[in-house]
Amino acid sequence: MKKQTIYKKRRQTLGQRYSNTLFIIPSGDLARRSHSVYYRFKVPSDFFYLTGLSIPESVLIIYQEKSFLLQNLPSSEAQIFGENLFNIHLANDSLKNDFHIDSLQNLESLLKSYVTNADRLALPIGRVTMIDQLALQLISYSQTTRKRPRSTPIQLSDSHAFIGLLRLIKDQAEILQLEQACQKSSSAHEQLMKMQWIGASEQQVAQHIEKLFLEMQMPWTAYETIVGSGPRTTFLHSNPSAKIIDRTDLILVDAGAEKNGYCADITRVFPAAKRFSVLQKEMYEVVLQTQKEVIKNIQPGKNLNDLHQLTLSLINELLQKNGHPLQTRNQLELFMPHSTSHWLGLDVHDPSPYFNDDGRPIQLKAGMCFTVEPGLYFNQTEGPFKNYLGLGIRIEDDVLVTEQGSCVLTSAPKETEEIETLRPDVC
Repeated sequence: MKKQTIYKKRRQTLGQRYSNTLFIIPSGDLARRSHSVYYRFKVPSDFFYLTGLSIPESVLIIYQEKSFLLQNLPSSEAQIFGENLFNIHLANDSLKNDFHIDSLQNLESLLKSYVTNADRLALPIGRVTMIDQLALQLISYSQTTRKRPRSTPIQLSDSHAFIGLLRLIKDQAEILQLEQACQKSSSAHEQLMKMQWIGASEQQVAQHIEKLFLEMQMPWTAYETIVGSGPRTTFLHSNPSAKIIDRTDLILVDAGAEKNGYCADITRVFPAAKRFSVLQKEMYEVVLQTQKEVIKNIQPGKNLNDLHQLTLSLINELLQKNGHPLQTRNQLELFMPHSTSHWLGLDVHDPSPYFNDDGRPIQLKAGMCFTVEPGLYFNQTEGPFKNYLGLGIRIEDDVLVTEQGSCVLTSAPKETEEIETLRPDVC
């Protein structure tokens, strides 16, 4: 299937599923850094999902089977950005078969011509102030115009909820991009493990893995790289610091890159030394065995809450098997204060729903993609785990649901023997 056919089909599906909704999806404004210098533009994922275009200051309109693309860049901006911007009026005539192309100057009049028959306006509220203000004006207009054939007030909704529902199940083109992002990011993690980091800073670790991403032609990280060493492994989102890595430290690296917009999300933990210490290995194996068992249980019909409850239960059982007393749910959540999984796709936390309209968890289906990331973080000075104080472990992989079960998209080494084989000898 041709690329533009894929995006056109998505727009048609959205328009047909919500036939009385008028969608207004702006691509976002350019952000000025200073004088004539702008920040690098990152197109919002919902706009890209529906168009395949990375263009600023444009608006996508969808109503039923119709799609409009409006753009009106000043010539000075076009000259500054040159070929990095897509000039819809001058380039790629083939898109005219997919969109009704118009100028942003006609945005208000175009919307007024459709809002009279719509029951709902849906837009990413807060993205572009001008669009937010226009939406409020349209609601007022719809209630006063004589052209509206009904008296019920028009609703204003956040479009993420509707588009996010479509994004739950990935098509083959999306799966291919996710696989590539995950495999390349996995390779970067493996290369990182082969290097000596004793005496280096967390910042140097982060800079190196991001350098590897760039060398693999992945210019965007999927999120801000997380690196924590020693006691800082217990921080869930440890910004890389100037802390120097000691030979007794564990190093936690949570990093992933994008491939054509699709995100990888990987966390690995490895010793600064050649081998894990006894205590480090004990708790690492608890997290690893939990993760592997949870992945085995992924199949259509389950839900992410099922997986999280299984995670907590397995961690408790494995801790008890290692001689630690059973923990209550509240005690366990002190050591694992986050969910086991989140959706993954064009965003590292894809904005798809976790519950149906009736409040029940979304059932897993083939094509859904998410993380599996159990962890243990010991930062309590009292209690049965005080000997493990300052020890933090998280192991995170990206998983695709299949008809038969699941497929793990990430492949960075995680077995203790694999990691210790990769680690260089310490002088």
